[in-house]
Amino acid sequence: MSTAIVGMACRFAGAAGLAAFWDLLLRAGDGGTDLDEPATPDPRYVPRGYFLENPTGFDAEYFGMTPEEAAALDPAHRLLLECVDEALGDACHQAPGSRPTVGLFAASAPSTFRERPVDADPTLTARFGEFALRAMNDPAALTAGAAYRLGFTGPCVTVSTACSSGLTAVQLAGLALERGECDIAIAATVDLVDPRPSGYARTADDGLLSSTGRPRSFDAAADGTVFASGAGAVVLRRLPDALADGDHVYATIRGAAMNNDGAARLNFTTPNWDRQEEVVRLALDRADVGPGTVGFVECHAPGTPVGDMVEFHALASVFREVPAGSTCVVGCVKPNIGHAGVAAGMAGLIKAALAVRHGVIPPTAGFRTPSPDLPFDATPFFVNTRPVPWPAGDGPRRAGVSAFGIGGSNAHVVLEQAPPPDDGAEGPSVPCLLPVSGRTEAAALTARDRLESALLAGAEAVTDVAFSLQVGRVHHRWRTALVHNGEGGAWSAVTEAGRSPRIAFVFPGDSGAYPGMGRELYETWPGYRVHADARAHATEPLAAGYALAGLLVSWGIEPSVVAGIGTGRLAAEAVAERLTAAEVVDAGAPLAGRADLLLILGPGGIPGPSAVPAVTAMAEGGESAALLGAVARAWTLGAEPDWRRLWPDRRPRRVPLPHYPYQRVRC
Repeated sequence: MSTAIVGMACRFAGAAGLAAFWDLLLRAGDGGTDLDEPATPDPRYVPRGYFLENPTGFDAEYFGMTPEEAAALDPAHRLLLECVDEALGDACHQAPGSRPTVGLFAASAPSTFRERPVDADPTLTARFGEFALRAMNDPAALTAGAAYRLGFTGPCVTVSTACSSGLTAVQLAGLALERGECDIAIAATVDLVDPRPSGYARTADDGLLSSTGRPRSFDAAADGTVFASGAGAVVLRRLPDALADGDHVYATIRGAAMNNDGAARLNFTTPNWDRQEEVVRLALDRADVGPGTVGFVECHAPGTPVGDMVEFHALASVFREVPAGSTCVVGCVKPNIGHAGVAAGMAGLIKAALAVRHGVIPPTAGFRTPSPDLPFDATPFFVNTRPVPWPAGDGPRRAGVSAFGIGGSNAHVVLEQAPPPDDGAEGPSVPCLLPVSGRTEAAALTARDRLESALLAGAEAVTDVAFSLQVGRVHHRWRTALVHNGEGGAWSAVTEAGRSPRIAFVFPGDSGAYPGMGRELYETWPGYRVHADARAHATEPLAAGYALAGLLVSWGIEPSVVAGIGTGRLAAEAVAERLTAAEVVDAGAPLAGRADLLLILGPGGIPGPSAVPAVTAMAEGGESAALLGAVARAWTLGAEPDWRRLWPDRRPRRVPLPHYPYQRVRC
């Protein structure tokens, strides 16, 4: 069974997020930094490296942690927690109440955090105790801590196969999905070399570390690698489930394999040509495809003379059977972001998935002259130095991804272009309600601005954006909303939501009735139609008010008070009969103290000023917009509609949206 990649997130040198990463790749950018340090007499010292932006910044409040708890947690654990959450947001499966069982398979490099004097800080030690400090930062607690913070109840397993950990985690996650142990599986990796930027010293002229501070995969000038910090996560689902649920699919995992070099090698750190060839062949066999159908291979290629040579020859052996004249691009992400260690395989996977999705193969940064030790002319391989368009051709786009861990843990994954989504049955064109929120007012405002920019870019249909925001994102207490009528609209003020606001349904009776009242709602919303048909014998305004109340209740907007003005009293009593918890009051009775919001279920309004905020849920010439505006107002005050009921006859898709604006503070 194929596995779908439905969400991704990353942080690498020179790329603080997924969009920045893709941009870095397309322009063959170098995320490395030359350090302005005092001169050193040591000729082996290289003042250059690949560093993350603000690696110790963390939004403790977002994850329900105190500043002290955040300070006591390993920065690598914090970084992974954020990356996993962002990937779920990208997949639009972030809301805990609406998602199925989630599993997590993650890896982290050995941390230096516990070697620093965190347990010597008297404040932290007094607060948590030495045992708790060490337990929460233990490598084994990596996935358990994330499960605790994010509410995962599926299998949560810490993985460790060095540089191939990302692809190992992906395969274990896929097996968990196949066995039905979870419905969403996340594979994630993090490697935080040191939060403080510093260069490195080459310990020997052995070809492991670069003398220039730049890894040059497959290049004649390659003389070693440069280790870097990085983190990445992918969200996986069974492909049939993803397609049925309208998920955005970057690529599918068609096949994968793992093995180990065993004892047949020169030493523990030297790779084995035969075993690398074997793992690629096995992955292709499991994918049931031939090497000739693979148009791009994202290689491990650390930029070391031995590592690149062994990998190239192993891959060439697999592709020897490809027909003459065929070509295949080989590339590597390490010249862009450095060798991200435990996160290296995940970086390659994310790059390849983006290439498969967009139909463009990014160039390999810094490549100029092929290494004379690599016989390119005898293979179908070439390294591109500018973006290469990658049309689907006679079949779907396919890519291979390799990762080889120090000590001989080998992994290879075959990716395939996702099948086209089913557009489903389109319903009538109606306004869309876009809810946006944040843990703080500042976060809500930033999230709103980011979404506004995305809407102006027009990359996704507004219908899909609305659905994704409604069912796929966590709704925090600071809220704002937009009813988009196809040409835009006005955002509501950012409001701090309460818990279970008291809502009053007010029926204005015959006041303000207009010809064709309720017709737009009747033709658009099945829930309205059902209740209107049940009251077909009633006068038009009463039937409209009754049906509107029934529709709102079916969406989870229930009143604690109902009131009627004039003939509206009849509708109020009819609605109250169905809602045992609702109180019926006289039209003249004061509603202040009884309700936090008045929803006026008709166009007539209420006589005189009101001490309680009021919203008209029906308006001539824009009935659906008025209805959704009323729902938006109720939501900003704290109501929680059953969002899926707003889409009875349509099948919108989950689409990637701007990620949550974490309010990071240095810990």
